[in-house]
Amino acid sequence: MTCRATNDYCQVWVDSSVFDNTSGTSEDNKITQANVNSLASKFLAIYPLETTVMGYQYGSGKKIKILVYDIGFD
Repeated sequence: MTCRATNDYCQVWVDSSVFDNTSGTSEDNKITQANVNSLASKFLAIYPLETTVMGYQYGSGKKIKILVYDIGFD
């Protein structure tokens, strides 16, 4: 696992078997750095809204870890 993005609220970790920065298609089940950056920025936008409704996670101040991994290798 490699941390590919971080912001104020999260870290996005990606398994090396699913990361391919040269991937040009969504059919190969690979994630690019652009995908990782998009995921991190969407989480950055959603997090304040969610915590307003649901409250903060236990251990407030810690970043949420998001793991990208293909469990079934499909």
